[in-house]
Amino acid sequence: QAVLEGARSFLEREFGVPVAVKDAGESIHPKASGALPFKPAIVIE
Repeated sequence: QAVLEGARSFLEREFGVPVAVKDAGESIHPKASGALPFKPAIVIE
């Protein structure tokens, strides 16, 4: 999660959209249950 948090500002600048990094346990999105250590579930809405 720390790596994604560190890349968040870069991703926001590159794509011009807000980026949220959440722990899989905090998310209610169905894809979150598929997240594993070092294999994040990435959701684009």
